[in-house]
Amino acid sequence: MAVASENGLRVRIASSGDGDALVPLITAFFIEEGIDAAEAGWRANLAAMIADPRTCFLVAERDGVPVGFASATYTNGIEFGRSAEIEDLFVLGPYRGLGIGRALFEAMLAWARDVGAAMAIVVLTPAGQADGGLAAFYDSYGFTASDRRIRYLAL
Repeated sequence: MAVASENGLRVRIASSGDGDALVPLITAFFIEEGIDAAEAGWRANLAAMIADPRTCFLVAERDGVPVGFASATYTNGIEFGRSAEIEDLFVLGPYRGLGIGRALFEAMLAWARDVGAAMAIVVLTPAGQADGGLAAFYDSYGFTASDRRIRYLAL
């Protein structure tokens, strides 16, 4: 999967050699989301995601420079069958408003359809919830709010 446009934008699936180039992007994403950006194992997680066939990790490049990324995984469940969770979507500040986030998101939705997902899910962090534009962005694609609550347990 690769999407190119006239403005020098390219969206592609990340490869195992992209780890070092993605470090500044992921660090900026964590800082913006209020997540501890210390590298406590996330580089290994990134490598595992890139290698996992149930995961899609996309990189957006503008004139060959990485400026954004998106990631998703799919799972199979009784209720919905295959569903894809679009877990991360990030574009560096100076590149926002240029359609890069939309290109990443649309490529991620295409991947979800390609792997047979019947549903796409996004989870908004507190920072994402405070950003009304982010919910409106997802809503523009037909996403609706859910009454379900996420709980997690670190193992």
